Amino acid sequence: MSPRRVGLIGFGSVGQYLATELRDAADHDLAFVYNRSDRAFDHPALQQVRKASGAFDQVWPALDGEGVDVVVEVAHPSLVTQFGERILESADLYVASITALADASVAGALRNAAVSHALYLPAGAAWGVNDVARMDRIGSVQQLNVAMRFHADSLRLNGEPAERLAAYRADADDDAPCLLFDGSVEALAPLAPNNVNTMTCLALAASKLGPANTGARLFAHKLDHAHIVEVDVLSAGGFHVHTRRYNPALPGAVTGSATYGAFLASLLATGGHKSGMHFC
Repeated sequence: MSPRRVGLIGFGSVGQYLATELRDAADHDLAFVYNRSDRAFDHPALQQVRKASGAFDQVWPALDGEGVDVVVEVAHPSLVTQFGERILESADLYVASITALADASVAGALRNAAVSHALYLPAGAAWGVNDVARMDRIGSVQQLNVAMRFHADSLRLNGEPAERLAAYRADADDDAPCLLFDGSVEALAPLAPNNVNTMTCLALAASKLGPANTGARLFAHKLDHAHIVEVDVLSAGGFHVHTRRYNPALPGAVTGSATYGAFLASLLATGGHKSGMHFC
């Protein structure tokens, strides 16, 4: 069987990790890498790989001609929103910036576009996402709440949560966890597009609730460099599952160390579906 040809969109820390791992993968072949700038294009993993930078809409026609099997997005939610449907016309699409799909119109458009190719959502740090999806299929998820805690230096926020974070960071005497947001995943996603992909993935798995009806709490903390995810799933008759995932992270890192491997494992699990949206 021929190696699965991969196109990579985004060459930050996650993109560089995936490129390095794919270089030695027997069943996957890195066909191209796109990044808005050509920063880091001298990376050793890209020596034999086509590289492109600039405006995506201008370079995509040439990249589309590479005939890839799956396009891996590890760039920004805006790229998914603007170009996800177009990519799905030609290849499977693996979306790491899942917060784009917290917008019901974007999620619906991508589902509708996944007709001749599949849309893959990597679980990443979303521990138990397939269990939530199985419960959702039989209608047993009555309530889903997700809380995430990031070191204050690892958050990239907009709006009121950004203002609360700035005040918290400025107070040297306050080292207790600080609640920045308490509401729905749908409302939080545009305010923390780089930090709450995990929440959005779980909310999409619980499709009967969705991002609009999945509870979201976001905290900042100062005492150690780690990303902490707590998930509560409630069903009828008092059934309740609580999980807590502690993921060490480098100072200021948006992605925790264990999540890099999770993204790779999800990528290697793509394929086998000809259409529709799938968690991997």
